[in-house]
Amino acid sequence: MKNSASRLGDFVSLQRGTTCKCRPRHPHTLLHRLLGSGLCEQFAESSLAFIDIIVGDESQWPSADLKKCLETIKGAESRLINDDRFKRLTAYLRRQGQD
Repeated sequence: MKNSASRLGDFVSLQRGTTCKCRPRHPHTLLHRLLGSGLCEQFAESSLAFIDIIVGDESQWPSADLKKCLETIKGAESRLINDDRFKRLTAYLRRQGQD
């Protein structure tokens, strides 16, 4: 049985270079579980890739866990604040009034 980190890595590998047409409208549960797993800290870049896949600009009502995940990723690997995915997600939070 694979551990959570391995499954996250597999998912991100499968999704690289593809456009996700199946984003959940409300990714709250996924973000909450990701945050609680500790993967944002242990595997910051893979976690960022996963979040980028599941959180679209059309997602409604951003989860408070999204901001917490991004803060954890930033603390684990500060270089990722210059990543386009990180910038897109923080801009999304700003547009939704959660800066």
